[in-house]
Amino acid sequence: MVVDVIQEDIRENVVLTIKSAKGLVRKAYKGITPKYNKLWCGRELAIAQLFGSWEKSYNLLTPLLEAIKRDNPGTKYGVTHEPTGDPTRKYQGRLLIACGYDAENQLLPLAFALVGEESFQTWGWFMRWLCMEVIGNKFMCVVSDRHMGIKKVFTNRYGSWYEDGGECVHRLCSQHIAENLMKKYTIKNFVTYLKDL
Repeated sequence: MVVDVIQEDIRENVVLTIKSAKGLVRKAYKGITPKYNKLWCGRELAIAQLFGSWEKSYNLLTPLLEAIKRDNPGTKYGVTHEPTGDPTRKYQGRLLIACGYDAENQLLPLAFALVGEESFQTWGWFMRWLCMEVIGNKFMCVVSDRHMGIKKVFTNRYGSWYEDGGECVHRLCSQHIAENLMKKYTIKNFVTYLKDL
């Protein structure tokens, strides 16, 4: 019953909140409010019916990578995974991406990885893959956000590129710095912050 009520709203907004789902069900069934877990299960079922399940989506990953490899000679990929008994882990995950610029100053995707979380371990693994399989052991200028995992990768002597060893330079993305400053400071307290420096 919950699925029937919220399915069209899920089609338009896949991140429909449980609170919104509750309001839709209450309106459709004149004040009847299902429990939270029923609303949650109904939302998950509606998403699966409309867009497929999480498991089926991940099963499409290898055929997608094979198609990319077929149409882009020289493409390499690897798939490793760790099964988990924790059902909430399927809602986590991060996409790590490395991009460069071609001779015409156009953005060029070099590599990507789906990982459980952003950390020193996952960024280290990704950078080692990038170093061994994509770029080679060449001097690099890496521009990234301020994530501590990325910063630590370039200060690790036994990693892919070691900044203090002259193997790379790591710089921070000015766009990310500006966005972080805008989130943290108003103009008034940012000026105060600069004066305090």
